[in-house]
Amino acid sequence: MAVVAVTEAAVRKIIPDIDSALSDLTPFLLSSDSIVDDELEGKGLEDIRLTKIKEWLAAHFIAVADLRASQETVEGVSASYQYRLGLNLQNTMYGQQAMFLDTSGTLAGLNDKKRSVTPEIRVLKASGDKQ
Repeated sequence: MAVVAVTEAAVRKIIPDIDSALSDLTPFLLSSDSIVDDELEGKGLEDIRLTKIKEWLAAHFIAVADLRASQETVEGVSASYQYRLGLNLQNTMYGQQAMFLDTSGTLAGLNDKKRSVTPEIRVLKASGDKQ
């Protein structure tokens, strides 16, 4: 069986309570496809496992965009959400599941990789400005 693109229906089975404002899930599905295709193919994982990893990764990206409540209160009007900066795939149970399914350890390695960002400042001038 070949690795297939993730379907919205499959992802909705994992994360069914998606905010209706996120009507187009295509960006999340494409992100998941891209990561698995680029990082996990050829790592010795079976196609069915790669497909399942794609589904869980897509659910992770959706959960990041549509924050999951970890605690709610009605009369006292309180809410807490399951998001913390810097946790990457460990930030959601969906990302954690994707890492668990990836027995090659590649996703965990990507999750742990420290990324540095070098700031760049550009001075833009209008075409009529003199130097």
